[in-house]
Parts: sequence; structure tokens; C-alpha cells
Amino acid sequence: PLTGLMAVCDGVMLDVKAWEPAVHRALTGADNAPVKENLAFLSACGKLAEVRVVCAPDAVDVEAVLDGGAGPPGPRGPSSSTPVKLITFRPNGVRGALAGRPSPTPEQMTAWRAYALSAGLGAVLLR
Repeated sequence: PLTGLMAVCDGVMLDVKAWEPAVHRALTGADNAPVKENLAFLSACGKLAEVRVVCAPDAVDVEAVLDGGAGPPGPRGPSSSTPVKLITFRPNGVRGALAGRPSPTPEQMTAWRAYALSAGLGAVLLR
């Protein structure tokens, strides 16, 4: 079924919420093994169009996600040309454990972008 879908799909944007299983479970209540499997599968198919990371200070270890889920480029991860989008967490309308958390500062977002670029990721976008 997935190979049929990939035949008609231009590309897939994949959200990586956390790389460490315990952090992912704390954020989502679910295991992140399927996310890692999808990352490897989409990379192998050449269909990974974008890796997206929501940057929430003290909730998401952005550097761990960049080290594990967004890079380094290779057979189980994105190519160096796969865009990585770092998304500023905004608490508007958020309920639960992340309600009331602050957004990262522009300086922190710039620092995470610099970290990603230093890790060999070629296209790092801020949003």
C-alpha cells in the first residue's frame, strides 16, 4: 500500500516532535518508533520533502532532534538538500502540558539554525 502511495506522491513533510523515546512519549503519549521508521522509509524512497521541528524551550530537545531526526544526512535520514523547518512554538490555543510555555526568542531560533547548519544540514528554514 505505501509503495503505491509513494508512486503518486511528490513528497512528504514529516514532523519530528522528539528524538528520544521518553521525551516523545511525554509530549505525545505515544512511541516514536513509527516516526523513525517513516523517516528511514521516506528517505530511502527519495520522498522526504521536509523535516519539521516545533521548537518549544524546555519541552523539546531541539538539538537532539537535529542530531537524530533531521541529520546527519545519510541512508536513514534526510539528504543534505532536504529542507529542515524549525518552527517557533506559539502557545496560542494550546492546552495541556504545553499551555503557558513561552515561545523561543528569535536569538534562540537563530542559534538552533546555526547548530543545524554546523551539523551539515544544508537547507534550514525558520518559521
